[in-house]
Amino acid sequence: MKASLSIATYLVIAVAPIAAMFVPESDAMRLYGVAEPAPRPTFTWAGARAETFQRDANRWFERDYGFRSFFVRADNSISYWGFGEASSESPVRIGRGGVLYIDQEVEYYNRAEPDDAKLLAEHIVRVTKAAEQVKAAGKHLVLLFMPGKLTVRPDSAPAEWLKAGGDLRPSHALYGRYADAMRAAGVSVVEARALMTRHHEQTGLPAFTDSGRHLAKPTGCEIINGLVDTCEPFGCLPEHRRSCKVARWGSETDDNEEFDLWRLLNELPTSYRPYSAPILEPAPPSPHASARRPLFVGTSMSKQLIKHCVARNMFPSYDFFYYNETHEPFPGAPTTPIVPFSPEWNALVDSRDLIVVEQPEWGMPTGFFVFFEQLITHWRDPEKK
Repeated sequence: MKASLSIATYLVIAVAPIAAMFVPESDAMRLYGVAEPAPRPTFTWAGARAETFQRDANRWFERDYGFRSFFVRADNSISYWGFGEASSESPVRIGRGGVLYIDQEVEYYNRAEPDDAKLLAEHIVRVTKAAEQVKAAGKHLVLLFMPGKLTVRPDSAPAEWLKAGGDLRPSHALYGRYADAMRAAGVSVVEARALMTRHHEQTGLPAFTDSGRHLAKPTGCEIINGLVDTCEPFGCLPEHRRSCKVARWGSETDDNEEFDLWRLLNELPTSYRPYSAPILEPAPPSPHASARRPLFVGTSMSKQLIKHCVARNMFPSYDFFYYNETHEPFPGAPTTPIVPFSPEWNALVDSRDLIVVEQPEWGMPTGFFVFFEQLITHWRDPEKK
């Protein structure tokens, strides 16, 4: 009897994870930022002979092995709640007071590249040329300078994370020099770091929440106010400015972007969340939209800012080049790959009269330089159209 029970137990332990691979995983247990999805491959004799089926099947098995998400989340929960640490495989770092950061920004903050000054000088020439051609085409270019969380919230980072550098850091040496050069060239600039600093001094609110890489809602609100001020001579309406007053703090927001780093910790799902975020007082959309038709180019930060614009009814339509790789029309249209100089790309660029290009601090000194090259080529070379 005992032997039969032991055999049955072993069989259940062996078979249950494999059987669970064929059961859809709940959204609550899905792992974020861990691995790309691996679909179950379809067997073909051609695939078996080329060994692509075996490779894909192995990848699917390792990615979707039953109960994998549970055990990963359980292990991460022990590390976080028991020791205040993130998994060694996580891109998230836990600073003082539980403030979360992303590896990418820590690495950038500590970077010391000898060629940065030379690359920046070349990039300034490139962007200035693109701005001149945008203006000659009757359009307007705005650069949105976006700092990283560690730059504006360094006090919560342990000293061992940060190398000596001071004003020699790229965040100090490149950011200001680039913005000043663009202003001197007559290019419109929205300098988010200055807006964040002023907003923090006036309200005491952090630019980034403890648990997020993305902007806190009041910060995004102030940056869009800065965009309105910058673009007012070029068709933006003063009535699109909004109060950025906080109504309350909560552990849930409409899109949960303020909790994106917490989500990447991949803890076991519970109703308790040890972080909260400021929630803005609701404001009605403007009854009038500007006649401008904007094209935004940037990271998910820009996508977050577009949502603020949509809520205010700032423009009649929005187009977003995500990392200059995919085109996302707003609101709600399908995402498509970007094909530079295709008839669709040419028509879109020609028909948009406000071009807002994010310059993320971690991408300096040459963030999105390919897009500026494409603009230069587009209006310089008629054969590309």
